Amino acid sequence: MTEKKAHGQIRQGQLITTYGPGALIDLPKDSAIIGGLETWPQKKDLDQITEPRLTDKLRVMTGVLAPELYAPPPARTDPGAPNVGIRVWRFPEWFVVHEDSVSAEKERSRRLVHRKSLDEKGRFDGREVVATRFVRACPKGHIDDLDWWRFVHGEDNNCKRQLWLDEHGTSGDLSELSVRCECGARRNLYEAAERETKPLGFCQGRRPWLGNDSNEDCNQPSRLNEGKVLSGCRKSRNVFMLMASLVGFAGDEVLEGLDVIGDAGLRFPHFLWGYPTIGRQHTHPLNRRQLC
Repeated sequence: MTEKKAHGQIRQGQLITTYGPGALIDLPKDSAIIGGLETWPQKKDLDQITEPRLTDKLRVMTGVLAPELYAPPPARTDPGAPNVGIRVWRFPEWFVVHEDSVSAEKERSRRLVHRKSLDEKGRFDGREVVATRFVRACPKGHIDDLDWWRFVHGEDNNCKRQLWLDEHGTSGDLSELSVRCECGARRNLYEAAERETKPLGFCQGRRPWLGNDSNEDCNQPSRLNEGKVLSGCRKSRNVFMLMASLVGFAGDEVLEGLDVIGDAGLRFPHFLWGYPTIGRQHTHPLNRRQLC
């Protein structure tokens, strides 16, 4: 069986800092959320990092007697080698359709569709789609798609007719956006940001970075989040980042910090969790998984 190709690549340092577990990322053809550590490759497939001082610091911070450090696997250079990557999940699961018409007043309407409405090529009605930039989250770090039908109609209306995202300008500001249903219901999107009225309802405890069937109980109010990176969901998985700067010289000596310069070399920032050795910056393959 032919092995599937990775859906994208990022640098190892980015996977540790910007795009760690639970962060949203744009891939060439999809928007996705980085999978939790439970979905990462096994330790035998990773390069171990030996750095006693950082290990000692982690032992004090975490209480783990013998913490082990591993670098994310680099992209393979041998075409025949197995493709070891980080699992990502397709998220958000709501999309806007690329429509043709734009009015003279620069108003635009695009259909809002769920992933399950797309064809095998990831299109809707033969048209390209792009993931919506709006998701909801709660103070406990859970993240989920907006319930667009509930937002437009209210809690007690079960209408499931076609939704449209109307843009009444070019700035993309919430005040210029509204969601409309073909039944005639309409609601301005800026209302989704009003926390007092809880327009997005309450959190369902969803944790998409862990895949299917990973929800947990939660009664926190959902809040609108707009953007590409959400690191709040890391809080519920005890994922944290510790950075250390080292300076490597021609010999075996390694000094901490950026304030030391020797005759044998210049200063080099070195993120231990991102790069196994100084001077190596690998890209990392990402393998997409789809939520049901």
